[in-house]
Amino acid sequence: MTDHGESVTVSLSGLADQVSPVFTEKNLERTYRFAFVNMPRECLYNDDQCQPRTIKPAHIWSIYSDINRNPLHEAPAVRIEKTPGSQASFRMLLFDGQHKALAFWLAGRDSVATKVYLDLDKDAAIRLVNSVQAKIRKLPLSPFELAAKMTEEWQERVTKYETEVGTESASEDGFTRWVEKDERPRAKQAFVDALFDTVLSEEILTIKSLVSRAGGALDTGVVSEAAFRNKVLRPLLHTAPLVQYFPESQKLRQRERDNVCRLLNLFHDKGFKSESPQEELREKRLVYQSSLAFVTSMIRRLVGHTLSVDSPRELLEKSPDDVQWAKIEKGIDRLLQHPVWVTDFNHSVKMRAVKDALQKNQDAERAFGEVGLKLGYVMGADQVAPNCVD
Repeated sequence: MTDHGESVTVSLSGLADQVSPVFTEKNLERTYRFAFVNMPRECLYNDDQCQPRTIKPAHIWSIYSDINRNPLHEAPAVRIEKTPGSQASFRMLLFDGQHKALAFWLAGRDSVATKVYLDLDKDAAIRLVNSVQAKIRKLPLSPFELAAKMTEEWQERVTKYETEVGTESASEDGFTRWVEKDERPRAKQAFVDALFDTVLSEEILTIKSLVSRAGGALDTGVVSEAAFRNKVLRPLLHTAPLVQYFPESQKLRQRERDNVCRLLNLFHDKGFKSESPQEELREKRLVYQSSLAFVTSMIRRLVGHTLSVDSPRELLEKSPDDVQWAKIEKGIDRLLQHPVWVTDFNHSVKMRAVKDALQKNQDAERAFGEVGLKLGYVMGADQVAPNCVD
């Protein structure tokens, strides 16, 4: 690379030289110089010193789908590093936009237009990336609350949909039917991911302490984020798109989120505050994926029975009053006090079946049912026999 002041010449092996104008941007700190250069993939190196993220395959595929229909709106960012012992040789270090670059390669494109900072060192690049990702939050393009948790691509599509039909006539179900037929599965998944993220972002949710977040530092979680989403949140949330118009569906989703957070906090406070060896054993069994899915499904049924609300809208339709919350809390107590959580797996054929169900992640409802852990027991209508686990 040769810097001419107002332009740069980039010479790449086997390719024609590129001459690009140099742009400048001045702020309170300094003047920044950068150029836009079409970079072949073999000339881009990951900036290991500055990259804050792990690669998210779902995000790559989201960008891949978008660039098959739209231009890449924001260029990946690169800083340059001189090759030791050479005055004219440089390495191009990709410090932001790696998902975009990878999506380009998946789309079969050999190069991508990059924004090349000409005088950005490692510390300045880290400060820039952290500022953009941690401090500057993009405003949702739609007044619909869930859109704020969607990717930028889907925020834009929801906004376009609302513009066409009007917010008062727009709905989750309507949006998934409005997008192109081949995009409907992705649209539905975008809503589900947004539902999950609205719950996970709640500060009051204490059970998050059990979740191992991808790429997190000093992670002490015992349940992977994927397992938490699929085995805890999915059984509790109404994941099908709602037909109610956005103003009404937002109220329903807020009620659902409040109910889910309170239920999971009760489950966490009662099931994961070990004070004895038996309670520690129960904790270990509760974090099996099949246990989590069974328990959360049972809690949802407990709420539906208490509120007299049919599936799948148990947590959407009503907010329990104090008396009903007391009944639900007693039901969770009964669920966690069942002897199946602390009885030795080798105690009986039934307990060995429970062990297999937990370890193989299958047939959990049948195995728990064989030892009497059913809705009637959780509700207090049925009593388990002293020998239920024999």
